[in-house]
Amino acid sequence: MTHFIAMVVEGVSDFIKTIWYLQERRWANIVHVVTSSLFFYMIDMFLI
Repeated sequence: MTHFIAMVVEGVSDFIKTIWYLQERRWANIVHVVTSSLFFYMIDMFLI
């Protein structure tokens, strides 16, 4: 029984780590898009 509980806890832990990793990647991609857009907008304004 103890082994079964340990397996369940480990599975839930892995699931949470995966979801957390995907959220971090999503936010990192959003930040990258926003900063790149602002950077190119500023360069475009400077060149006009």
